[in-house]
Amino acid sequence: MANRSNGSRTSTLARLWLPEGAPDAPNSRTRIFLGNHLWLFLALASVVGFAAGLASGLFVFTWNEWNSPSFGAFIAPPALLGWLALRPRQAAVIGLVTLVAAVGGHFLGAQFNGYEQNDLEYRAWVTIGVLLGPLLGYLGHTLRSRRLIARAVCAGLLIGWIYVPFYLGFSLESEYYVENTNTVTRLFDLSMIMLVLSVCRGLVARITALVCAALFLWPLTTMSVLNSVLLWRAGGGL
Repeated sequence: MANRSNGSRTSTLARLWLPEGAPDAPNSRTRIFLGNHLWLFLALASVVGFAAGLASGLFVFTWNEWNSPSFGAFIAPPALLGWLALRPRQAAVIGLVTLVAAVGGHFLGAQFNGYEQNDLEYRAWVTIGVLLGPLLGYLGHTLRSRRLIARAVCAGLLIGWIYVPFYLGFSLESEYYVENTNTVTRLFDLSMIMLVLSVCRGLVARITALVCAALFLWPLTTMSVLNSVLLWRAGGGL
């Protein structure tokens, strides 16, 4: 009986690590088309990123030392477009273009939202976009991995990242982190979380992703607070 139990545990662990499915699974026509027309893919990434940033800048941004209170508009587009890429390097480039375009859209939108803003902060935002954009694209591409644990960890990281502002707001019982959000923005972020979860194949992978998201919340929260410090310093803070 003990041998059977040990064998079952070994089988479960092996399922997490071993590749699933055929190594030469066919790609969709959309992925092949975008992969063969990189200029069009880059244009799409620019438009999607700019639109997401513009929406965030217009509707959910208030000038202060905290990041934009909705992360879904910045995390999900680079990752989901990276998911469409044929190759990891292509996904990284697409993620970079998408996030930098989102920063540009956010800058433009913030000019018309009725709040005073410190434009110097965007020096830091561009740096963040250049550094994190390729990572988000690569994470999105890895959501297609044949290894269950790789899909789950990447999905968990993305989901936890999107949830950070709400985790801070509700865990600290402070409206400061979510005061500029409303039902629409919260539903949008929730829909982005569900979309990331949906492209992570397999029920076990999705459950594991949610567990990973909970584990990642604290380090992601710490990183977001450090980003806020960077933005504050870039804006002229001492």
